[in-house]
Amino acid sequence: MMNMFQSKRPLLGHYFEYQGKALEVENRKKERNMFLHDKERENKYPIFEDENGTHIMSPNDICIIDELTELVEAGVDSFKIDGILKSSEYILEVTKLYRKAIDLAVEDPDQYDEEKDGLLEAAEELQPSNRPLDTGFFFKETVY
Repeated sequence: MMNMFQSKRPLLGHYFEYQGKALEVENRKKERNMFLHDKERENKYPIFEDENGTHIMSPNDICIIDELTELVEAGVDSFKIDGILKSSEYILEVTKLYRKAIDLAVEDPDQYDEEKDGLLEAAEELQPSNRPLDTGFFFKETVY
């Protein structure tokens, strides 16, 4: 899950406090089940607040397990698997898949090319149906 927006300010708390509903924020904060709805694109963006501020997350999870060749060839030698809002079991299984994929991409690129589609399928099987996988901004040009 990728953080799309972050503010150090407690925006949700301020909003609900203004509405006279501060207790509602405290209750929902523990459940982390608040969403911004984009009806035009039919997306739900998870939004939560903690001691670091307010966070709006991507509606999809990033997965590049089948795109590691370019990164390895570019000399990338470490990856971060972000497990925010995920269970320990999910993180463990995804980490195992990435470990296998990275080792293959480095040690046996031909074997990696043969197995990468299967590794992606395994990652998709672990994924909750309401959180599709995509490549995030990996292939998108940054425009300033």
